[in-house]
Amino acid sequence: MSENTVDMKAIAQDLNTGLGLDPEIDANLSEEELLEAIKQESTQVGQNIKTGKVDLAVAAADEQALSPETWSFLQEQGFLKHIEEARAAKVPKPKPAKAEKPAKAEKPAKPAKADKPAGEKKGGFVKSPHAEERNKFIESLIAEGKYTAVEILDKVLVKFPEEKRTSVLTIISDSKNEKYTKFGKVAKANDQKILSF
Repeated sequence: MSENTVDMKAIAQDLNTGLGLDPEIDANLSEEELLEAIKQESTQVGQNIKTGKVDLAVAAADEQALSPETWSFLQEQGFLKHIEEARAAKVPKPKPAKAEKPAKAEKPAKPAKADKPAGEKKGGFVKSPHAEERNKFIESLIAEGKYTAVEILDKVLVKFPEEKRTSVLTIISDSKNEKYTKFGKVAKANDQKILSF
């Protein structure tokens, strides 16, 4: 067995767990078959981004679930071009600058609005009515130290089916960043991508 085959198997397994592939890439394939399967998956991810089946926020979170070795391999093989092309197609083009308009007359101040109950729109943002309960559940799963980000995502979406996948992924991803964590402590991933505090 060559050194490359071992690396290819590890990369296939990393893609399977990091991206939650279904069906998974069979790590027992030959080196050529593994290379082709990895190429097909990277092409599929790019297509899913282009068609909107996968949100860019989800794709970014999935990237964080991959090891640096896998990411480097995908880049060296040119497999990331599909994802990069899809991103470029989804990035909004800057609008041309408009000529300045003359200043408008000042409008009278609007009367103060009554406070809105929880769950209603506040500044373009709708807070989930189960946000606290959902966040406590995510925190408890991370504290157990037995689950990967993908497994935590699956468990949260089973318990809270009305939650958006991207929202849950953002909370899980933010838990690894001291600046954005909602849990007062920072989560870390071990070599098997299992999160814990």
